[in-house]
Amino acid sequence: MKNIWGDWDEAYVRLPTLLNAIKAKNPTMHYVVEPHPERSRPVDGVMRRVFGRAAWIFGQCVEAFNHMRPVIAIDGTFLTGKFQGTLLTAIGSNAGLQLVPLAFALVEREDNYNWEWFISMIRRCLIGPNREVCIISDRHQGILQSINIVIPGHRPVHHRWCMCHLCANFYSAGATQIQMKDLECICQINEKSEFEKEVKHLVDFLEPRPKKWLLDIMPQRHKWARTCDPGGRRFGFMTSNMAESFNNVLRGIRRLPVIAIVAYTFSKCNTWFVDRHKFVTATLQKREKWPKRIKKELDI
Repeated sequence: MKNIWGDWDEAYVRLPTLLNAIKAKNPTMHYVVEPHPERSRPVDGVMRRVFGRAAWIFGQCVEAFNHMRPVIAIDGTFLTGKFQGTLLTAIGSNAGLQLVPLAFALVEREDNYNWEWFISMIRRCLIGPNREVCIISDRHQGILQSINIVIPGHRPVHHRWCMCHLCANFYSAGATQIQMKDLECICQINEKSEFEKEVKHLVDFLEPRPKKWLLDIMPQRHKWARTCDPGGRRFGFMTSNMAESFNNVLRGIRRLPVIAIVAYTFSKCNTWFVDRHKFVTATLQKREKWPKRIKKELDI
């Protein structure tokens, strides 16, 4: 591993070189590498600031997202290597309901400072100024604050909560597993009258603590209930499973040096884009009108 990627310290030094080399062959790529705002260490007798964070978005992913539903799932996954840290990801879904990685970031931890930075880059470099997009995530305080930041000249983003995280929080507040499953079903109801009936039925049987928790989030029901989603911004996506599923793809590289992680995201995206281009080209030659997954739904 050291022969290929260098030692752990060297990997951080080589990270900007790797990203610049990728950009040289892919000019539409966006990337940022920033030093830590406070930490420094001596290098050859000179104090130099250490690595802080990095983010990158491949231009091909930006182009692909222009043709996808305006929904993004974001999540973070822990790195398990020598210096640990967190990998932040933004994922979309194509017409065939396949994952499309959109943006990546290496940060020290999930906090307000890093989420604000990552979401700002997503809005500026991936979404652009003229498109309104729905972001689905858990209710991390850094994400909640970042969504409300106004970027001059850019349209607002719409935030929706992941149903799975929400129901897990409901369970942590004292609800039973059955009640947690009931809330999952309520989140996915399409008819408003049925939604109100089921919520009332659930509230009537709750203990005081989970009851208060549920009543407290009712004013924000548009964030988590499908029937209350104005404009259908979430396009039926009720969870951030897109991002979590891709994080499982990355599980095997979380212990590797940072340049190995960047190289893997490039290799994986490249493989997916090439394979899917071949598949779609063959499908179009057969004069198929719909992706396989959509055709299956239409045929039912």
